[in-house]
Amino acid sequence: MEPPNVALDDDEEDDVAMNDTLHLFPESSSEEALVTSLQDDTVSPEAALDAFDMPTFKSHMPRTGRPCHPVWNYFVRGEKKNRFHYRAYCRFCMDAHNKSTTAGVDDESSKIRATRGVSADMIKHLEQCTLCPPYVVDELLKKQLSLQSKRRASSLHSNVVPVTEEDETNSSRLKRVQVWQATLSAQLDMSWTQDPRLHAWLKLPPLTTDDMLTTARELARSQLDKVKEGMLNSTIKSGLTLSINSWKTRRHQHLVAFSLMNSDGDAHALSVVESEWTCDALETHVRAILRSLHDDLKVSIVSIVADSMLAWTAASRVQATAFPDLLVLPCIAEILSTLIGVIMTSEEQFIGILIEFLAWCRHPKIVEVVVVASAELFGGDSSSAVFSALPNRRQATSYVESIRHALVLEHCFDRIESHLPSSLVESLSPSFWNSLRQLNALLDPIADVFTLLQHPMAATSSSKMLSHVLYTFGRLHQAYTTRADLVELPTAKTVVALIDRMWNLYETPAMVLAFRFDFHLEPTWLASTVMSAVPASFATYSTRWFHTKPPITRIQDILVAVETNAFPFDCTRDYHDVSSFYSGVANSYPELCALCCRLYAMSIFAAPVRQVLRGIGYVASHARTTHDATTVLPLLHIGFTTKISPSTAKIHAKDPNADRWLHAHENQVEMICSKSEWKLVATQWKSHIQAEIAAMPPLEGTSGSENTTLQHLFATTLPPPVEIHI
Repeated sequence: MEPPNVALDDDEEDDVAMNDTLHLFPESSSEEALVTSLQDDTVSPEAALDAFDMPTFKSHMPRTGRPCHPVWNYFVRGEKKNRFHYRAYCRFCMDAHNKSTTAGVDDESSKIRATRGVSADMIKHLEQCTLCPPYVVDELLKKQLSLQSKRRASSLHSNVVPVTEEDETNSSRLKRVQVWQATLSAQLDMSWTQDPRLHAWLKLPPLTTDDMLTTARELARSQLDKVKEGMLNSTIKSGLTLSINSWKTRRHQHLVAFSLMNSDGDAHALSVVESEWTCDALETHVRAILRSLHDDLKVSIVSIVADSMLAWTAASRVQATAFPDLLVLPCIAEILSTLIGVIMTSEEQFIGILIEFLAWCRHPKIVEVVVVASAELFGGDSSSAVFSALPNRRQATSYVESIRHALVLEHCFDRIESHLPSSLVESLSPSFWNSLRQLNALLDPIADVFTLLQHPMAATSSSKMLSHVLYTFGRLHQAYTTRADLVELPTAKTVVALIDRMWNLYETPAMVLAFRFDFHLEPTWLASTVMSAVPASFATYSTRWFHTKPPITRIQDILVAVETNAFPFDCTRDYHDVSSFYSGVANSYPELCALCCRLYAMSIFAAPVRQVLRGIGYVASHARTTHDATTVLPLLHIGFTTKISPSTAKIHAKDPNADRWLHAHENQVEMICSKSEWKLVATQWKSHIQAEIAAMPPLEGTSGSENTTLQHLFATTLPPPVEIHI
């Protein structure tokens, strides 16, 4: 019986359809010459060839078709033990092993850790390999970028045919789509396209509201297909996440947006409704949406993620009474923003002084002094960072950047003091700077985990999952309960108590399972009592989700295979995507495949509504937008098809004054520039946080009240995020 045909994408086909004769050096024309060139000159060619001349690596038939990826020049192809990819063995690792081996070995590959034969994983191995020269990775990355640009250019210039009326119509449609996407990406007002002078300059077709609605409907259909694509094409039908976003407009309308999300962060807006802000009203909407998804779209929902506590409570009610298979999660980004808000609003008067100081430091004369002083003290040019120091209404983490920037300015405070008002200088006493350093220490743990938990739409690394949420809570709890500079602070104690309440909004057994099988994290970090409960949790969730309970002996066999790195778990570290790895073990371990594909399909973020709609920030109960539900839905349809990451794509001009004007619109709309503005934001933020905390169930009444406490969850101190290779 022949194996089933498997559709591979372009990259996978490039990696599988390899040339068996690989040349590391241009003058080498054979595998023997290649291996000899890697060996020491004192080693004979026969001895050097022995390590590579094993049956595992012998070629069978010369490959034809597309050439292999250049990274294969640095790897030896191994056996193909599944339907998808060959194993790859690093030539540098094998060369080093051969030099250190004095006795013959039957199978050299048994001593070398295998890498999956996919270009991304192989390049990742070379990046981490201490034996690989740095220039090798640099050249591979350059070739990869060059190849991608050639493919794009080829696709743009291929198939040139005479322009027809239909082509002109399609071109006009494409222009309209691009204009609307650019409008949302640049956060421009919707009316900017109505200026007749603009059409003369840019030669754009006239844009109307009806045209926007047509464009939105077209993009919505394609985006829905994209979101559902992974669910339909995967080996295991893992499912999608229902996201609930809510905010209150300037017209005191409570709007709720329901969206579908996959684990990659792609989102599709289902509906936007105006609702009463009560748990019963939200519960009614959630039930209706879930029923519609099941009956009309035939979509499998595995979890619900909500960006507010009231929406989380309503979804939990629905889950408990009608959909027991679902996991209901709070948005982890909102959890961290709330913790930042608790810290910032506890120092309301102090933060006002900080903002006044930073606002004055944007004056051109002070900027000149700061640039000169920074060059003398630290070297380099810091002018580009001057105008990004003030906090904004969109991202809570902007306060961290402001505080850190102010601490840098402390070193040259004696030079800029004469340019500041005397009343402000009096407030900037030594106690102010001590308090600022203390506040920075309080925010440090949250800022660190925020770098790990970037939203998938803005991140370049793999998607973030439940395992990262478990790490986040553990890391925060340890920081605020063990660091000597934080333990005795009253604010730190408040944060710890709030972390304990927030942690119990999650189901610990599911989080532990996600952590245990995430091969980017170390299971030895978990306490032994927690690890001993993994088999029972495996059986519980298999029964809950798939209505079948694997025998305990089968579960034990799976865990032993994972622990001992038996095939196919012997080369998992090189995988970027944890979910895709487990989808590939369906033949040998179907129970583990089904469990992990579902665990890692759940989005831990709510849909990125705030990146699309200007005016919705971390104080969602006081949003600075007036759009109603009928306007918001088409905007989301367009915005969700556009990768928007303003915080990571900041443009700086060489001239500081030009930089001020470049971002003038954003500064006026988003930035907090005075003590009075901060006072208003702080009042609204504090009210919002109090409402969120009040909506949380009491600690003893949560569904996760039997959860293991955070202080007993881990056996060791968790490393910082920068030391985790994901």
